[in-house]
Amino acid sequence: IQPGINATTAAGTILVFAGTYTSDSANLTGTQTLRLSTGAAVTLNGPISGPLGSTINLNRGTLTAGNGTSTTVASRITGAGPSNFVKQG
Repeated sequence: IQPGINATTAAGTILVFAGTYTSDSANLTGTQTLRLSTGAAVTLNGPISGPLGSTINLNRGTLTAGNGTSTTVASRITGAGPSNFVKQG
């Protein structure tokens, strides 16, 4: 996920498909949007963070992220319908 974030503009959107992402992180910058594909179950086995102004759009899906490393998610978290966000650390 992080290579996609790095390749996206400061105001871009990163689309994440269902699956388990190991040895990865998701550190948003600027006003980027991390958007799950509709209804996706995504597990990120690494830290997640985002500044104020960024967005995590759960899009009716579930995002489980973290590896116990303490990070700050100041992102706006959205998602129509049943959506879940679980962060460890």
